[in-house]
Amino acid sequence: MASKIGVWIDHRKAILVSFNDGVEVVHEIDSDAEKHVRDAGGSGSGSSHGSQDVVAGDKRDRKFMNHLNTYYDQVIQQFEHTEGIVIIGPGEAKGELDKRITSKEMRKHILLVETADKMTTPQLVAKMRSCFELADHVA
Repeated sequence: MASKIGVWIDHRKAILVSFNDGVEVVHEIDSDAEKHVRDAGGSGSGSSHGSQDVVAGDKRDRKFMNHLNTYYDQVIQQFEHTEGIVIIGPGEAKGELDKRITSKEMRKHILLVETADKMTTPQLVAKMRSCFELADHVA
C-alpha cells in the first residue's frame, strides 16, 4: 500500500489520494448510502402513531449508521501500512471515520483531521501534497 494517504470524505463518497515515492494515485469509494432524511412529523403532525414513528425512525437511523460503518471500514482498509494519514471533509463523516479507527497502530499515523469544502481532484491532490510537504509532481 501507499506510504502516505489522504482522504476527503462525506457520507456519500470518499476520495483517496495515496502517495508512494512522490507519485499519487487517486481513487474513489462510493458509500451507496441514501441521503439520511428525518421525518418532518412530530407531535403536531396529526398522527396517532407517535411511538411507532419513533421506533421506525430509530430503526432507520440504526440501519443508516450500520451502512456508514461498513463504508468507513472499506475506507480504513486503504489505510493499512501507511506512515501518514490525513482526513478532511465538510461534515460529520470525517469525525465519524476518525472515531471508527480503533487500531492504536493506525491511530498514531493520523497527522490531521480538518474541515474542508468540496474540492476538484487537482485541488485535493495539491492539498494533500501540501499536508504531506511533498514537492509538486512533474509528469
